Amino acid sequence: MIPRSRRRFIADQRGALRQLTIGGVVLSVALNAVLFVQTYARQAGDVSVQDAVVSVIGAMFPSAGLKAPSSPPTAAPGASPVVVTGAS
Repeated sequence: MIPRSRRRFIADQRGALRQLTIGGVVLSVALNAVLFVQTYARQAGDVSVQDAVVSVIGAMFPSAGLKAPSSPPTAAPGASPVVVTGAS
């Protein structure tokens, strides 16, 4: 007897291709955003990383109306400063 091969369903293949395509698009957009922020941070310094993130989001979603803050954040009056280090 000759074994019968399993029939492929076109609808199943289309669904899998759609998921792969959507995943590829999402990953490429995320990679582009990361590379943009990294390049911007290298050119402008670490202080303006927030501005780079805001500009990436503004470029992807122009109707969001995001703007960079006009002044850097300041501590609340009477609050004790918290020191953060890289050590764990």
